[in-house]
Amino acid sequence: MAKNNRKKIIQVTECFAYGTAKSLKQLCGLLKGDYEITVFYCRRDGTESELKDIDSDITWVEMTSDGPFHHLRNILLVRKFIDQNTFAIHGHSSYGGLYARLAAIGKNLRFVFYSPRGYAFLRQDLSIITRFIFLLGEIFLSFLGHTVTCGMGEFKVGKKFTRRISNINNSVTTKNRPVLPNGRDFKVISVGRICYQKNFDTFLGVATELKDSEFTWIGSSDPSYFEEIMSKYGKLPENVTIIEYIEQSELFKQISESSLLFHPSRWEGLSRVLIESLTLGMPIVTSTCHQNLDCLYPRRDDDVSGEYNNGFACNSVENYICAIQTLKNNPELVSQMRASSFALAKNYFDINTTKIKWLKLYKGEF
Repeated sequence: MAKNNRKKIIQVTECFAYGTAKSLKQLCGLLKGDYEITVFYCRRDGTESELKDIDSDITWVEMTSDGPFHHLRNILLVRKFIDQNTFAIHGHSSYGGLYARLAAIGKNLRFVFYSPRGYAFLRQDLSIITRFIFLLGEIFLSFLGHTVTCGMGEFKVGKKFTRRISNINNSVTTKNRPVLPNGRDFKVISVGRICYQKNFDTFLGVATELKDSEFTWIGSSDPSYFEEIMSKYGKLPENVTIIEYIEQSELFKQISESSLLFHPSRWEGLSRVLIESLTLGMPIVTSTCHQNLDCLYPRRDDDVSGEYNNGFACNSVENYICAIQTLKNNPELVSQMRASSFALAKNYFDINTTKIKWLKLYKGEF
């Protein structure tokens, strides 16, 4: 079938960076064999690195982030591209979902999808009033399409205010379980933007107390937040290393050579760093944020803090210190948790399983 006669799908995201960008590029790769795809995106911190390897088989259209009326301009731009061959539009993250769902009004599209990738009303850096406005927006807009969450934690949140919802986990390629050498130094690694959401302040608090362990954080930083935290500490502890950016292959190498993944984020969608670490056989020490609990097994909804088969969920600096020390002092437990992490990745986050679900979704089987 000629390309011009194929059904068209429009993907929209205001936040084309980090996990959202990787998930969107992955989804486009799964769909491009059957559909003609156009992606609308805005530039954010981290976008440049994601643009380095975009797929030339897909049409990429940049939206604007400037001016008091840029949201309206973006909605109208997306709306202009919807034609009679367009049968689906899919918005990612809060503003992407806003653009896609409003642009689709009156266009008689067969499918209008929205993936929150972290509900904005869960953000702890916003005022209660702002969060309430975001919640009202989610409730209203939920009538304009079908929500597709990226993890069961997010699904349970969305299900409280809409029945038009289903879940397809974020996913990665899982190969053979990695064989890791014995006798390695004990290394703790964290990955993500240094910002309030990712809880770098708690990371430093833990590292300061565990001076005999090596801590590495990989990711760029929010300058104002970083300066605020460093004004408290004066300088980085000697056992802490920060690496601003590395290629993905090197990132995976750094994670696999570490002893555990430390991910103390305050809120999330479903972190790709966590599920990528599961495929690398890493024990995870993370927060009790419900979306992060998707990456611990077995899932429980009551008394969520404590030890799991493949890691720990913590809600204080003291809990994090105890969890990391427990792993450091028990190599056998580390080995058991590595096996459990990989099994969880294989059973719940493998791309071969989610690919089938995505293809069914775009055929109306949800």
